[in-house]
Amino acid sequence: MKQEEALKQIMQTNKMVLDQNHTIMMSAYEQNKLLLGMILNQTPDLSPEGKSAIADWLETYRKGSEEIKKWSILGIKWWKNICPRQKNRISILPSRFRNGKACQS
Repeated sequence: MKQEEALKQIMQTNKMVLDQNHTIMMSAYEQNKLLLGMILNQTPDLSPEGKSAIADWLETYRKGSEEIKKWSILGIKWWKNICPRQKNRISILPSRFRNGKACQS
C-alpha cells in the first residue's frame, strides 16, 4: 500500500471517528436535556436562577459540541487540501511537520 493511500485511509478513519463522536455528544446532550427537564419540572422549590444556570450549561455544552464539529471539519479540509501538494514528499509525518513549521515553504 502506498503512503498516499495509507494517509487517505487514516484520514477517512479519523473523519468517521469524529462524526461518531459528534453523534454521541449530541445524543448525550439530548438525553441530559430531557432528564434535566423532567427533574426541573418535578422540583418546585428550585429557584429561577438555578433553572437558568442549568439551561445555560446545556446550551454551552451544545455550542461546544458544534464548535468541536466545526473545527474538526476545518482540520480535515485543511489536510485534504495540503496532501495533494505534498505528493512526492509525503510520509506519515513529514519532516516539515516534525519541527512545528507546517506548510512553510
